[in-house]
Amino acid sequence: MVFKGARFWSLIFYILSGLLLQAQKNDTLPEQKFHRLSYQTGRSVFTLSGNYRLRTEFQRGYNVKTYGIVSDELFLLSRLRLHSEYRFDKWLAFFLEIQDARVFGSSFSDEDFEGKNNPFHDPFDINKLFITLRPIDSLEIILGRQALNIADRRVFGPGDWGNTGRYIWDAANIRFGHRLFSSRVIFGYNIKHEPDVFPNMAKEGPYALAFYNTIRKLPVLLDLFYIYKFDKSGDYSGEQESSGNLHSNYFGGRVIKTVNQTRFMALGAYQTGSLASNPISAYGLVVQVSQQTKLPWKPEILFTFIAGSGDKNPEDGRIGTFDGIFSGADTDLYSWMNFTYWKNVRQARADLLLRPVKTILFRAEYHLYWLDQPKDAWYSPGKVFRKDPEGISGNFIGQEIDLTLRMEILKWLQFLGGYCFFIPGEFAKNTGEHPLAQWAFAQVTLLF
Repeated sequence: MVFKGARFWSLIFYILSGLLLQAQKNDTLPEQKFHRLSYQTGRSVFTLSGNYRLRTEFQRGYNVKTYGIVSDELFLLSRLRLHSEYRFDKWLAFFLEIQDARVFGSSFSDEDFEGKNNPFHDPFDINKLFITLRPIDSLEIILGRQALNIADRRVFGPGDWGNTGRYIWDAANIRFGHRLFSSRVIFGYNIKHEPDVFPNMAKEGPYALAFYNTIRKLPVLLDLFYIYKFDKSGDYSGEQESSGNLHSNYFGGRVIKTVNQTRFMALGAYQTGSLASNPISAYGLVVQVSQQTKLPWKPEILFTFIAGSGDKNPEDGRIGTFDGIFSGADTDLYSWMNFTYWKNVRQARADLLLRPVKTILFRAEYHLYWLDQPKDAWYSPGKVFRKDPEGISGNFIGQEIDLTLRMEILKWLQFLGGYCFFIPGEFAKNTGEHPLAQWAFAQVTLLF
């Protein structure tokens, strides 16, 4: 195992944690409601908790890297997270999460993900480590390694389904609240999970500067945001064999309106800037209507349309492919099987949610995928599945049906299982092997 020297903030947090734990002996977990151990003295609170997740997956016709294979994948994923949090009154908190992620039975080794985020394996590492300051009630400052969830994962999403997790940020996150509006400013970058490095320090992707604002006291909920991605490493490849830096701007907003049991949501973003020497002009759009009912089993129906622009001519020196911002790319957001992403896509989907009792949720999803531009690629999160530079293979990728069941067996024991399959369409059939892809999983999570 290689040890890389922690950056300045890490050193500060290690020192702070030692001082705080010695002086106060206290801690807590913001993302989890179930705590096994909590100790309070005066205005100081120390909480210890954690969870252990065990999941088995079966894949046929595809794997984490590609679609159209004849071999099957059957493996077991194990993830342990231990949390500790110290709080002093309302104005100071310190949070630490240790994660141990392992895989058994996979055909992939660590070398298959060399230089990239390893989705399966990262034993004993610091997954989160941040300090929270609240000098006044309306201002909160979060500094350090953290997860970000903004606009229901569609702008910033924490990819937590993966065994190691995606989009863990080394960032400064400042939030300000007012009765008329709330604002958030974020600056940072996400890190790679590398199994032979402790702690994980390598940057994955560009830096990000984000301004996200919610306007209150309106007939609708209105969010307005601006995000700037940049990377001056010179490692980016554009069209016509160009190379250089990334400068990408996103101007967008979200509107939500609820009328009785019906909820309307629309989110859009326009992307501009440059990739290498090529100008960018792209857009992303999500529109969703959901309807809740008071019938037995409390049925909820959702209809969603997702569009991420593609590049009409990948050789003209102009980039037209929307890159999804930092949208979460796991579970139900785009596709349980990760067969598509918010990038050169038009997706129509319908969801049915049933709750026979409070502790059980059944979800059925039907997805249809098309390429936005036939000369651009078929993208899944972080990679290209297929591409026809001639654009003569059609644009209908295929259909996906996802069935999942979530159960809270006990307060400290949860179950999640599912069966999903992908039916290839014209584009998939014309660009290579095109089996019926299937995925089944069963997961138990213990909270402690």
